[in-house]
Amino acid sequence: MPEDDACFRILLEPMMSIFHDLIRPRYILLNDIFAIAELIEVITEEVVDPVISMLLFRQYLNRQFEIVFQQMSDKLRRFGRAGGVFHPFMQNLLADVQERLIFRAQTFIKEKVEDYKPSRDDLIYVREESQSQANNSLGEQKWFSPLQNTLFCLATMYRCLDSHTFSGLATEVVQVCTESIVRASRVGPVGLHDADAHLFAIKNLLILREQISPFESDLLEHSMSMRDLDLAHMRGEVHRMFSGETNIFSSPQGQNVFPVPRVIKSNLDSRKRLDQYVRIACETYIMFFTRQIVDPMLAFLTKVTALRASDSLSQELSISSLAFATPDRLADIVLQVNNALAQKLPKLINRMKMFIASTVSRDMILNAIKNNLVEAHSQFAGLVESEYGEQALSEFDLKLPSELAALLDAS
Repeated sequence: MPEDDACFRILLEPMMSIFHDLIRPRYILLNDIFAIAELIEVITEEVVDPVISMLLFRQYLNRQFEIVFQQMSDKLRRFGRAGGVFHPFMQNLLADVQERLIFRAQTFIKEKVEDYKPSRDDLIYVREESQSQANNSLGEQKWFSPLQNTLFCLATMYRCLDSHTFSGLATEVVQVCTESIVRASRVGPVGLHDADAHLFAIKNLLILREQISPFESDLLEHSMSMRDLDLAHMRGEVHRMFSGETNIFSSPQGQNVFPVPRVIKSNLDSRKRLDQYVRIACETYIMFFTRQIVDPMLAFLTKVTALRASDSLSQELSISSLAFATPDRLADIVLQVNNALAQKLPKLINRMKMFIASTVSRDMILNAIKNNLVEAHSQFAGLVESEYGEQALSEFDLKLPSELAALLDAS
């Protein structure tokens, strides 16, 4: 009877209020998010008949909270009208405990991820003795503490919160963890070399990207609308204006011929931001690796380019007559680069294999490095041939593109 149920609910409310007042101080004192998560599982599994506990748990994993509450309600109603009246009180209790979990999860991320101060031990991932092991042996490793805490927190919230609430928290958590990894890689006093700092960022960003793949659909729910200015097409227009090909004062039919930036709209979520950080970290390491090998060549090419751009070279004065571009200096540049190919290249590649376990990721980075090395050698060879002649080029032990590829593959 509806009237009887209403009367019974009125009778039950004071009792449930007393029950809530007795139990709430106990779970409010819980600070451990894992303990709070266990309490949520107890409420959803043990309060309801254990016969359906596994079904409920799977539905939590599938983010079907509406079905969970409906089945909880159905099961309670099997105990009669009293069970049906009892259901709203248990639902309110569950929501209150979930609210406590959200608060403690935000505090946990603030303390354990955002405000985490890295130490030398946190950033050294491969023990020194592992360098003598085979390339496929990664030695004793551990994950960066903020990264590990982030993944534990995500896994805990995923099974205890509804999809919308989880997606909002997950977006914030992933962004904070990404910034923590990048910030830690830039800390100088912890004792990381430049190469290790770059590899540290790449390794942990790749791990984070791989581990959050099960939550990708949730992360997409909280994407931000972005507006960027596209200036790529303006370069040619401005060049034509200054060269006199276009007159901005004689626009046909009143149209504005002055180039205008385009506005590009896009949606940016935490996964896309993470991909941007991964790309930047890889590009930074690729440039670092390239400079470690062919920096003398790049420095020489930069000087020549700057001189040509400044018009400080007269027609009578050639590059070969300058002090920094004598044949002996060029031979020394080639010798330095060849020594780096023989000594630094294998060490850098072996170090990269210790940090980055994914063969696909390593191959992508190595292909970009190979292209840079080949491009630097090609530009250097072209300059030597044009300024000193083809015979002078044959006097230098300059590596061919096939030889560079073989050195990278052998390492």
